[in-house]
Amino acid sequence: MSDPYALLNVEGEYAFGYTKISGEWTRDRFDTPTGGREARGATLQVKQTLTPRLFAHTRGTVITSPVTVVATGEVRDRTSWYTDTTVGYLVNAETTVRLAHSAIRKWNVPAVDHQVGVSIVWAKRWW
Repeated sequence: MSDPYALLNVEGEYAFGYTKISGEWTRDRFDTPTGGREARGATLQVKQTLTPRLFAHTRGTVITSPVTVVATGEVRDRTSWYTDTTVGYLVNAETTVRLAHSAIRKWNVPAVDHQVGVSIVWAKRWW
């Protein structure tokens, strides 16, 4: 029998000019009563400053994990992923307006759920 649980995680970040790229990859290995299983995940993010007031950010994540089919006892991988993209405008030092889109696909469901959001972010110290 191997170790009951093992985790490997790798992260990185690179920035140049007005661009920042960061990512992470994770692998989990664990034992169950019916055998060893493995789950994996990865995230990649990119932020780009377009002008002093305008920026864009995108992030993509994918996760794969095992699931046991109760009727047959077969172990299958299931995958979930999402992406989101945001464009923001700094109105002033305290206020940012953002427009975002997300696309989400949950655990082997063929349909992709699309969502759009608008937000106003106000940040000011209270003291």
